[in-house]
Amino acid sequence: MTRTPLLLLALTLTAPTALLTACSGDDDDSAGDDDDTEEPIPEEVRATIRVIDGTTGDPSVGITATWNGNEELTDDTGRAEFIVPSQTDFNVTLSGDEIVDTWLEGNSGTSDFTFTTAVGSDASFDIFAGFIGATRDPALAYFTVALDTPAFQAATGASATIDAANDGSGILVNGFPEAGNELIFEAGAIITFVNVAPGSVTVAVTPPDGQICLSYPGLSASDDYLTYEAHAGAVTVAQFICQ
Repeated sequence: MTRTPLLLLALTLTAPTALLTACSGDDDDSAGDDDDTEEPIPEEVRATIRVIDGTTGDPSVGITATWNGNEELTDDTGRAEFIVPSQTDFNVTLSGDEIVDTWLEGNSGTSDFTFTTAVGSDASFDIFAGFIGATRDPALAYFTVALDTPAFQAATGASATIDAANDGSGILVNGFPEAGNELIFEAGAIITFVNVAPGSVTVAVTPPDGQICLSYPGLSASDDYLTYEAHAGAVTVAQFICQ
């Protein structure tokens, strides 16, 4: 098998400064300021879903993004935007003629955010499975866990497991799939589980030493948002920020 670099699951994330501040803590309060007034929590946030082609890295145009029944097509930059309730659990589906259906899950949090994900074809997923010693079963699911730092680089040393039956997991090291469930040196930020039994999936994340991992984009506490849904013939994406 030709060792062609696979980017089909290379997930990158971007978020506004406010979100990163919420993750790292706000150190701007002056020592003499007794005003404990907090900014009001917005009722809605702007959610931007950015989709890229996993093989080329180019924007994926004309992908249907569906958020709680509302549909938008990705534009020529690969983006679809939604105004959604804040602090609300969501699932977004991505579908198109040449991609495997992709589900994004999380909590919308309290800040505008951009969620960037790659999509791939059936053939690309078949190749990924083959590299880690599995044969893809289209009646089963893929489940991907992305573990990033607040700067959206791979959280080296983090690992993940799931409680659903599966045929193993893999990571991308310098663009090539390798079996494993821990982000090693030069690995990307993702761990992908192959042939996952459809249904409820609980993720267990082990952060790098001395850190914690929070569900993105809402930065939910590690015990608040760990259960997702795997769908037959599709891939589910779960994202975490580790610091």
